Amino acid sequence: MVQAILLAGGRSLDTDPLTVTKPKALVKVMNRTILEHNLDQLQDLVDEVIIAVGYKKEMIIDRVGKTYHGIPVKYIESPEPWKDIEALRQAETMICGRFLLLSSDHLYDRSELKKCLHLKNQSSLKPDGDSFIRAINRFAREKDFFIVHSEKWMGIPYPWSLLEANEALLSKMTSKIDGTVEPNVTITGEAVIGKGTVVKNGAYLEGSVMIGENCSIGPNCYIRHSTTIGHNCKIGHAVEMKNTIVGDNVSVAHLSYLGDSIIGDHVNIGAGNISANVRHDNKSIITLVNGEQIDTKRKKLGVMIGDHVHTGINTSFYPGRKIWPYLSTLPGEVIQKDRVK
Repeated sequence: MVQAILLAGGRSLDTDPLTVTKPKALVKVMNRTILEHNLDQLQDLVDEVIIAVGYKKEMIIDRVGKTYHGIPVKYIESPEPWKDIEALRQAETMICGRFLLLSSDHLYDRSELKKCLHLKNQSSLKPDGDSFIRAINRFAREKDFFIVHSEKWMGIPYPWSLLEANEALLSKMTSKIDGTVEPNVTITGEAVIGKGTVVKNGAYLEGSVMIGENCSIGPNCYIRHSTTIGHNCKIGHAVEMKNTIVGDNVSVAHLSYLGDSIIGDHVNIGAGNISANVRHDNKSIITLVNGEQIDTKRKKLGVMIGDHVHTGINTSFYPGRKIWPYLSTLPGEVIQKDRVK
């Protein structure tokens, strides 16, 4: 038997505000959760999946269930969800043979996972980095197994890392239009448009764009490259988006601009909202993570908004700012600092 162990129990503070209301494993890229992306890669490679849960465990169990596309799924709960090593020790009693150890902090490539299952004793420990690497290094030293280094996995240590992953995944997709595209809509490049979605007259979709089901897009909006829009969304007249991830049940009112931004679920963006995404001095954008200033290494980064946020009309955002879930902004407000309460 070949098993996969997925570590999805930790509480990720570095990806707030996106992970205040959900586990990191359920954050979406290209309209699929990180967990589902990784489970998809395991099809026909493993006989069973064991998912370590902890923080908001019910959300993961409800979404995945007892089987995933025919693969049996079991769950273990770590008594210390902050420590991945505890979940590994619990999983040890359930291991029946060869297994893959995966983290919800990463997106994996099927070809690399397949290679892992065929290689033996061909790699050593990776230098300690994030908490996942430290945990598996420690476990490896105790249990004497081997770690195969991947060249294709994509780490998601911070919210803006999702933009890079989204862009990479969208670049591989092919067009599929199941919705309604009205006359005088221009589509250049690849586009996926879900069932029940209407792209209205005058809309311009440029580059790789994915739009979910039951959305209303436009009229006269400009959806630019590397943008993913979730399900049940309304994107209003003359809205422009570029390299942006929009969650489910989101409304972006007319005359707004979102560039290099991430919007959570159940968010209402008021009319005339503008996300600045470039500094005047053209330096890379700095943002606060757990009270520490982090250089994102990005020249362009807009706003990152958690679930259930409502913004007032004509709100403007400084580059790299974040809004915590369930908060709001006033009409005409300029958001210069992260809003956490």
